[in-house]
Amino acid sequence: MDLMRRRSVRIAGACIVAATIAVVPYRAWAREYRDDTYESSRDRGGYNDQYIFAATRGVNDMDAPAVLRATLFPVTILVDFVLLPAEIIGGFFG
Repeated sequence: MDLMRRRSVRIAGACIVAATIAVVPYRAWAREYRDDTYESSRDRGGYNDQYIFAATRGVNDMDAPAVLRATLFPVTILVDFVLLPAEIIGGFFG
């Protein structure tokens, strides 16, 4: 019973860490992203490259200590590579 409780605590902790890693970069990126940027990219009619490596760019633009950003970079690069096909497709429609 004690083993199952330790596993559930570890799983819950991993989920909290994963959710934090997923939300923090995108919140920083959303602060930078304004409607005027969206309109100007739509007027251009070309490819919108703002979606490519958005999480990594968001971590780079965060107002956070360098230690936190340095620990988030490997994770966001991995997330961006996993989501790269969707990011490329999103650039055509964004």
